[in-house]
Amino acid sequence: MFTDYSGSVSDPTTGTVITNATVEVDDPMEGALWTVEYEINDSRNRTYEIEHYMVINGTPEYRWATTLDPDENTVSERIGVPSSEQEAERHQLRIVRNETGADPTVVDSVNVTVRAE
Repeated sequence: MFTDYSGSVSDPTTGTVITNATVEVDDPMEGALWTVEYEINDSRNRTYEIEHYMVINGTPEYRWATTLDPDENTVSERIGVPSSEQEAERHQLRIVRNETGADPTVVDSVNVTVRAE
C-alpha cells in the first residue's frame, strides 16, 4: 500500500483565463486539493465554467461543472488519491466560455496528476 503521494499540474494551455494552478496532498485520508486561480476579463459579459474530468485509461470522463464568478478569482476541490491498485489519478480541468447562439468553447485547461510514490 502506498503512503506517500505527490501532485503535479501542467501549465495552462493558453493562460488566457488560468493564472495559476496547484495541487497539494497534505492528508491522504482527506484526498488532494487542487486550486485554480483565474481572471476573467470579458467586456462582452459571457459566462465561464470550469469543467472537471477524470481521465480513465487515457479518456477524459465528465464529472461536473460550475460557473465561475467573475468577481472571484479562485476555485478549489478535493479529489481522491490513487488506490493501492493505481499508480496515479489524473484529472483535466477545462475553462469553457458560453455565449448565446454559439457552442461552448474551451478557452484554457490544465491537467492535474496525483501520483503514489
